[in-house]
Amino acid sequence: MKNRLFITFPCLIFSIVFAQFEDVNIQLDMTRVRDNDKYILTTFSEEVQNYILTSPFSPGADDLGIEIDIHFVFESITVKGNDHIINAQVLLSNNMDQNYFTKGIEFPFSNGQSLFFSPTFDPIASFLDYFAYIFIANELDTYEYMGGEKYFSLAEEIASEGKYSMYSRNWDDRWKKIRKIRRNLHLRSVKYYFFSSLEIYNADEINLNNLQNALEEFYISLQKIDKNFGQERYTMLFLNTYSQKLSEIILFSDRNDILQFMLKYDEENKDIYQEFLK
Repeated sequence: MKNRLFITFPCLIFSIVFAQFEDVNIQLDMTRVRDNDKYILTTFSEEVQNYILTSPFSPGADDLGIEIDIHFVFESITVKGNDHIINAQVLLSNNMDQNYFTKGIEFPFSNGQSLFFSPTFDPIASFLDYFAYIFIANELDTYEYMGGEKYFSLAEEIASEGKYSMYSRNWDDRWKKIRKIRRNLHLRSVKYYFFSSLEIYNADEINLNNLQNALEEFYISLQKIDKNFGQERYTMLFLNTYSQKLSEIILFSDRNDILQFMLKYDEENKDIYQEFLK
């Protein structure tokens, strides 16, 4: 698959029926957690990893092989009734073109607690579902035009539920985030046509006409992003990951005009575009 990263956290061996996620690297920053509260999080990494690796997020799309890092920065652990309430910030990344940071996640957790995949809202499980669906949706968008729409919709539904739950902290921000990502149709189009171009380019026999058509659709969509949003964050993350391969495809297609556009639009990778323009 496209996404590959180096895993530092030892993955457990599971009999995985649904393998949308291939590897999950969990990192915990407990600097702010009091020593006598750290035992509460003893099994947390294992539970989160197990949950993501084995949950049937997208039946029928069980060969995606997505690999991610999840970095929890715990802010505090408080007691509310019989529950320990965890407050944290979280960074999730595939170490390529998808990076998400969220503040103010709040959920109850106890040492030894298990997480279960369910349509019922749960503060931590639903949080993981929300981002799992975003990663899956972005991946499916690269295989089929707007192919991730169902999973973007599921993530938006979770965020909407979260806003009205007992643990509503910052779910409104997550709701706004997913709506922004879902409605950025030009970027979703850019991703699809780039990977369509890449598939044609990597074929044993390259159909130049099909390649040029896909690349033109990519270019049109990228121009629309430039016109409407400028150097939009997620677009720049995507280009930063694939600028080298994109330049190869553009050069092969004899579209120096696109390279000239990329030189101005994606300044962070201008050295790459300049090299291919020589």
